[in-house]
Amino acid sequence: MANVRVRGVAATAISRILIEGGHRVVQASRVMQSRLGIPFDASPADVTIKDGDPGELVVIGFPKGVAEVVDSLVSSLKYVFVWRPKLNLRSVVVGRVVDSRNGTCIVELPKGLRTSLSNCFKSSGELIALSIVRPAVKPFEEVVVSREITVTGNYVALTYGNTKISFSEHIVSEERRRDLLAIALKVLVGKGIGVRFRSNAAYGSDSNILSELTSLEELLKSVVSRAWRAKEPEIIYDGEGLNILALSKPSYSILDEVRSKVSSTVRRHHELKFNSRELSNTVDYAEDLISKGIDRSRVEEELLKQIVDKSISLGRVELHHVKPSGEIYKLTPGSIIKAKVYGDNVRMIIRRNLRGGGTLNGLGIEKKPGDYCITLVDSSKWFIVHKYHRSNGELLGTYVNINTPPEVAPGKIRYLDLLVDIVIANNGERVVDLSELEHYRAEGIIPQQLYEKAVEALNEVRSSFLNVEAAFNI
Repeated sequence: MANVRVRGVAATAISRILIEGGHRVVQASRVMQSRLGIPFDASPADVTIKDGDPGELVVIGFPKGVAEVVDSLVSSLKYVFVWRPKLNLRSVVVGRVVDSRNGTCIVELPKGLRTSLSNCFKSSGELIALSIVRPAVKPFEEVVVSREITVTGNYVALTYGNTKISFSEHIVSEERRRDLLAIALKVLVGKGIGVRFRSNAAYGSDSNILSELTSLEELLKSVVSRAWRAKEPEIIYDGEGLNILALSKPSYSILDEVRSKVSSTVRRHHELKFNSRELSNTVDYAEDLISKGIDRSRVEEELLKQIVDKSISLGRVELHHVKPSGEIYKLTPGSIIKAKVYGDNVRMIIRRNLRGGGTLNGLGIEKKPGDYCITLVDSSKWFIVHKYHRSNGELLGTYVNINTPPEVAPGKIRYLDLLVDIVIANNGERVVDLSELEHYRAEGIIPQQLYEKAVEALNEVRSSFLNVEAAFNI
């Protein structure tokens, strides 16, 4: 099991999940120590978890630890996308130049990847040693490489190709930085090697850091030597694991439940914290009211009404459609015609005016000026309904998108797209993109439990679509 440092808005819940899964939470804040009843542990972190883009968790560290931690999180949170790169961060690879023009090389990397490298004057067919400085974590991303070769330990990262000495922003003590600088100069001066002190170095002993510097220097020499001797493209050094998890409304609810065991937690806590920074203080205030004995259900209902009222007052709402590829499509924004809060959920009817040109999604019908879409959103449902109309009100067809239950924040609706959809038009009903759903399950981006929910939602809509539409008569 891994030593894990947890930061970000879900730190309490994630830390508890990991502790229950047998992992060790290290370098916890005082608040976290108090909530979880754990002592401060200065051990170096094998893995760090932190916030990424809205709705995402970044898991970074030694590859084995990252794999173990991600498995624990997926097992608990269930309804997430999981993005893993084919080549790790700071892995060292040997690639083959397949094209070279005007100082830019196209390089073929291991595992079927390609990248471009500027200021490269090698000829086609030549080998080149590179380090991955930005891996392609999400399928649509491209690998970014550097000629500077880096190896990483618990406390430091050493780089062949520069002599810079730098520090993690989390090492804030100037005295500690001076001590670390003295250690680096003692070992590496005049050797053409750069060093970056990682955040773990703030807590490590001088003797452990000195020992690691010496051992990593030997590892770096070995990696460079192997790269120079390579005869074919290959991975020389594994680097660091870097995975990203995209969270969904159901996974936020699981985090809420876990957090509520150690701290007063309003429903939708994590959903709002991840999606709406402007409501962060409001969430804290709501939880303070609950901790003082104010009726929970009343506080939560008022919080949801505030979100809906804010969205209506903004005059427009965006739909953020998160694809398994990692791309985020922002659908044509619309205005809320009607909205109804019921329990912990909300139903919305949204009108989206469409631009002319092109064809309507899934229907294959030409878009014309004045066309509009009535979008039906229910935050408890695993689908969204889009009804397309001509300017005169004529219904052209209906497109049912299968997705995780929508997350509603002021001016924004977000969900994970599960790819498979139902198109209902004059020529009947058909299911589209089922093969894409199967593809991303096979790739491991859509876990089995999320795949099963997608199929379940598909079957529910197909078996009772009239009942589905009736639910939106608000």
